[in-house]
Amino acid sequence: MSVMTPWFSELFAENLHTLGDDWWLNYNVVDEIGHWVKCVDLAYPEWRIAIEYQSAYHREAEQFARDVTALTELTRVGWYTVQLTSKHVFAYPRLTASTVKEAIDAQKQRPLHAPTRPELPKLPELPELPA
Repeated sequence: MSVMTPWFSELFAENLHTLGDDWWLNYNVVDEIGHWVKCVDLAYPEWRIAIEYQSAYHREAEQFARDVTALTELTRVGWYTVQLTSKHVFAYPRLTASTVKEAIDAQKQRPLHAPTRPELPKLPELPELPA
């Protein structure tokens, strides 16, 4: 990704690239029926991992309440969330990237949420009725 945001340091990006390029900035997560849940700061959609940067703005009461609601909804639809601060991104980018790698590895080990359109179980074949 070439788009940078103020919190997304070049060093952090370099460390994420060591994990592969299957991540997206400002990714819109939708629920199982297609309703918008949240635009997450960074996402690994294949593994349903959301990375959220918590700046000072998120300490304001109204925003904090919205964040808690959105993070709860992300969990409900099967997403794992890694929350970061500026200290994580700028002071410890390698450690932070390894935390993201651990989240990916953990998600690979467990089944992700149910399919968005699960198939109904097939009914057993019924024997032919005598004529």
